[in-house]
Amino acid sequence: MKRFAQGIFALCILHSCATGKLITMHRFFDLPLGSSKEEVVAVVGEPDEIYTKEEGIEEYCYVERLENGFRILEERLYCLTFKEGSLIHKTVRQENEPPYRLNSYDLQTTYGDEGDPQES
Repeated sequence: MKRFAQGIFALCILHSCATGKLITMHRFFDLPLGSSKEEVVAVVGEPDEIYTKEEGIEEYCYVERLENGFRILEERLYCLTFKEGSLIHKTVRQENEPPYRLNSYDLQTTYGDEGDPQES
């Protein structure tokens, strides 16, 4: 039993080391406007995409996925806009409908190319 507990503890330590900083809704809303890029990256990690726009504007985009097995239940796109290294604008967009709005039949059905349910 002692070895089992040590193994679980080691797995927890390895898991905590492997997971980096991730953006969440709470972390997103806690970022104050005026924050520097370095401060933002320290809180939510490196962005998934960086877009450079005119007049020194950069947009850092992050994706948060809430999964259950192989199914993506929710996906949010967070965009942070920087001008001259300072956070000036934040947006969040929900890509998928929340799971409580899904029809249970849709969760159990596989769709074919035509969008019609396939018989299993």
